[in-house]
Amino acid sequence: MTYKAIVRNMIRHESEKWVQKLLAEYNIEHKFTTVGCVEMENDKEKDVIYWTTRIGVWVPGRYVTLEVGGTADDLIGICKSVIWDEKHNIIWMGAKETREQLGITEFKIA
Repeated sequence: MTYKAIVRNMIRHESEKWVQKLLAEYNIEHKFTTVGCVEMENDKEKDVIYWTTRIGVWVPGRYVTLEVGGTADDLIGICKSVIWDEKHNIIWMGAKETREQLGITEFKIA
């Protein structure tokens, strides 16, 4: 397994875990989550990887696709920053201060 494949699998795991934690925290009824493709872009100047992952969530009567984005580097590791809905609207931010600035008070996916 290559370094890139290891990082990709770690990103998949961490992004799905973050979404599942928020689903549980906000009592959102769901049956399962699935992790789709992971897109990664290296920024060699900053020595960081920018990534996005698609997470599918089956809520009663509907399948919802979310995108999770963040960064990965050698110092901090995997940082989960943002979750977008199907229309690419920001629905959650990792930083509380940013959520407050955007007026996001709860995690809503449907």
